[in-house]
Amino acid sequence: MQALFSHRLAYSSLVSHIKLSSPIQQTLPLQHVTRHFLSGTIDIQVHSLNHNIHDKHLLNVASRDRDINPSQVLEKDGLEEEAVKMQDQIECIREMLGTIGEGRMKVSPYDTAWVALVPALDGDDRPQFPGSLRWIADHQLSDGSWGDELVFLSYDRLLNTIACVVALRTWNIHPDKSAKGITFIKENIHKLQDENEDHMLCGFEVVFPALLQKAQNLGIDNIPFDAPIMKEIYAARDRKLKRIPKDLMHNVPTTLLYSLEGLQDLDWEKLLKLQTPLGSFLTSPASTAFALIQTKDEKCFRYLEDIVKEFQGGAPAAYPFDLFARLWAIDRVQRLGISRFFTPQIKDCLDHVYRYWTEDGIFAGRFARFSDVDVSSMGFRLLRLHGYKTTPDVLKQFKNHDKFSCFAFQMIESPTPIYNLYRASQVQFPREKILEEAREFSCSFLQERLASNKFLDKWVISKHLPDEIRKGLEMPWYASLPHVEAKYYIKHYGGEDDIWISKTLYRMPDISNNKYLELAKLDFNRCQAQHQREWYFLEEWYVNFKLQELGISKKDLLLAYFLAAANIFEPERSNVRLAWAKSQIIIRLMTFYFTRESNTLEERIDLLSKFKNFKCIGKRKSYKTGRRILDILLKTLDQHSIETLEEHDKDTSHKQHCAWETWLSKLNNEDLEYNDEAELLVHIINTCAGYMVSVDMLQHPEYKKFSKLTNKICHQLKEYQNNKVHEMGNRDKVTHGIKYKEIETDMQALVQLVLEETNEIDSNIKQTFLMVAKTCYYTAFFDQETIGVHISKDLMHSVPTTLLYSLEGLQDLDWEKLLKLQTPLGSFLTSPASTAFALMQTKDEKCFRYLEDIVKEFKEEAPKIARIQDYAWYWETWLSKLNNEDLEYNDEAELLVHTINTYAGYMVSEDMLQHPEYNKFFKLTNKICHQLKEYQNNKVNEMGNRDKGPQGIKYKEIETDMQALVQLVLQENDEIDSNIEQTFLMVVKTCNYLAFFDQETTGVHIS
Repeated sequence: MQALFSHRLAYSSLVSHIKLSSPIQQTLPLQHVTRHFLSGTIDIQVHSLNHNIHDKHLLNVASRDRDINPSQVLEKDGLEEEAVKMQDQIECIREMLGTIGEGRMKVSPYDTAWVALVPALDGDDRPQFPGSLRWIADHQLSDGSWGDELVFLSYDRLLNTIACVVALRTWNIHPDKSAKGITFIKENIHKLQDENEDHMLCGFEVVFPALLQKAQNLGIDNIPFDAPIMKEIYAARDRKLKRIPKDLMHNVPTTLLYSLEGLQDLDWEKLLKLQTPLGSFLTSPASTAFALIQTKDEKCFRYLEDIVKEFQGGAPAAYPFDLFARLWAIDRVQRLGISRFFTPQIKDCLDHVYRYWTEDGIFAGRFARFSDVDVSSMGFRLLRLHGYKTTPDVLKQFKNHDKFSCFAFQMIESPTPIYNLYRASQVQFPREKILEEAREFSCSFLQERLASNKFLDKWVISKHLPDEIRKGLEMPWYASLPHVEAKYYIKHYGGEDDIWISKTLYRMPDISNNKYLELAKLDFNRCQAQHQREWYFLEEWYVNFKLQELGISKKDLLLAYFLAAANIFEPERSNVRLAWAKSQIIIRLMTFYFTRESNTLEERIDLLSKFKNFKCIGKRKSYKTGRRILDILLKTLDQHSIETLEEHDKDTSHKQHCAWETWLSKLNNEDLEYNDEAELLVHIINTCAGYMVSVDMLQHPEYKKFSKLTNKICHQLKEYQNNKVHEMGNRDKVTHGIKYKEIETDMQALVQLVLEETNEIDSNIKQTFLMVAKTCYYTAFFDQETIGVHISKDLMHSVPTTLLYSLEGLQDLDWEKLLKLQTPLGSFLTSPASTAFALMQTKDEKCFRYLEDIVKEFKEEAPKIARIQDYAWYWETWLSKLNNEDLEYNDEAELLVHTINTYAGYMVSEDMLQHPEYNKFFKLTNKICHQLKEYQNNKVNEMGNRDKGPQGIKYKEIETDMQALVQLVLQENDEIDSNIEQTFLMVVKTCNYLAFFDQETTGVHIS
């Protein structure tokens, strides 16, 4: 069977390579297989199975999956190496998350310069922190500037550089460095004119003019202080200072505390009352250094002294940054799908955040006495999702009339804080009006930005930010499945390329690093390899029980498995995943059987009786549908029970049997208010996962509340889906009496039940209810095409995928990326065929060397190995001709015949290749296929007109050549094996088919 699959894969891929791309209707050798595989299904409706997904989106996935079996996934050494690499990454990240401390941040030259400006507190003419001056001297860039070496933002480079020049000139050291810095400023200040205002640094319009004034006072007069851009900066400063009255900033913490060094005429007696307990002003080292210069305050000194020690003379843009670092680190590992490795570390981080949580929200660092919507939204969402008691009322202060702002007096609103507000609004409980208002505003704001393509952000520079926000709007939390989200976020997460914006550009290793990304890719691939193995065995289950005869199509099975794998994706949870998928199918079968009018009451009672008595029907050549379904159920339950016993050391057979018996009895008596499929599925998942639900628990009022609410939601969503009303944003639309608002309210109630801590029900059991409800929401929310794309990405497209072993069976490949996934030897997952295909596409030198070595190594080996050699040799011969333009007819058909015969085991000796009769076959076959290709390319689909001749090729000539080939094949010939002869005819007929039929007809045949 495996050989047959490989044969078909090579055949189908090489036919498409010939590029006779019009679709099909002449009789092909695999047509009966295709018809069997794609046969239709009985129209059975189940809330979580969208059975109408288009074939073209699912069956490509299913057909490719057929060529994956356990032996192909990864070799043992590769698995062991991957496991070691994963464990190393996990340990590294655990250490990182466990030692965040005050938050790791790169040094800011600007803030370091202000610390260096502090004179000795004892009155001597020397710097209080000489280590800061040394840091400045050691970190000038080659162009004379200071700042981030990899990203040039003129706001950042100029602010950093002028601050460092002022510090050096103040203490009259390193005149060469300050001169070089001045030259940079002079040559680059005009670039401010071209910068986008969205990327202006925090407080730039306030602190930059003050620094220029300081430079002028120091006699640095060759800087263009009157550059045209300066007028705009002064105007922006005046606007900002007008928005925040001076009386207010002296009495209430505002953002101006972050930029005190840019202000004049300050009342320090009042301002010192706004210090944090750590001694800073809104976590800003520069602002605090300026305060120390003005006041010699002891708390300011201690704060800066700690920083200089921690950063070896330097100072970051903000300190501490402990709350922001912890929250964003948790958010990253969760969205990347790797949070399960760091459960203790995540709890410690959230405990720390909750310790400093206030009714007014939080800021990036603790004790700030200030808050913003960005950190408060992220904190609220993560704390609520992890069971901490929080209230969304913290968001009220950020609402002014009908708008939300990052903080009071904000001048430019930015996408990322509003996106985090949007994400927070989705974990709403009933009657939380502020979250309803937040969702409406944030959705509108972000959609407007999408429409106008305005995604430059004030707080972060991230290449994939627009895609991340777009995907977040397209995939709301209720409809988000963990492994689908992980796949997309692996693509959108910038890793160490992301850079953050404050007073200067800065990098946050706790948040933006490649360790997270590398682990996420390794883990995703590991999960996907396991899923592909399971799909192989699930197909066997499908075939063994002949589910197609019962109305279940392969795409039904694929969707059922995808929904399970997208939620429960961990490799070690295979038993639960397969139980979910199989149960979905059996629920569907049973529902159809018990609701079908042709099945009598007696038949249904008889089936139920046999189930109650555990009477499994033995194998027979034929028996009634009901008994077949019962046989599937009982055998599948036995298998689930054995696997659960082995994995959790718990006998669940009785519990599972009772759950099915209860549901079937209700189904038979039509005693199901909402069909109760969701409740049954939850019970199966929890039981197979080892989460024990006692008889008492099933009768507990709280558990019944969960069951009833989940059943209701899934039932409503099923009706919503069946009526194909995919306008869920229209909250007033009524579909058969079901309002979207009612579904949303019920979802909010379920979320509250799950997330609010109670001692009655295990949190894992509660989460299963939410997981099943969200899965139903997913299938109702997304259209068929989108679900098909998700299935393809989740089950097929890994980074890199095990399908590297079968590249020759795939299309539309990005070779620039794929070549990075080669082994050091030049192969793709040790596959000569895959590597030969890559060589054909790319002419890559490493691929060539790998295949050349194989040909030498296996020249004298057994026939099975020789086939590998032959296959590579055919490609090498064809590529050489192609490279030398020595192909009379492109000879693709000849290559295809060789490939098919090799895979089929029809050996062609070297003598045979030189035989005149064999060469006659080749030449004629190549000629016919070439002519047909030209015929097709010219789109002359009137082959009945034998006198019509595109580019001098008459149909009559093609027909005469076809007759000659048929004669060669059918006349008895002792020189050539008849199977080999038939392959020539098969390839030519395929080419004829593709040229004869139009695409629409071919599409009908495929369907």
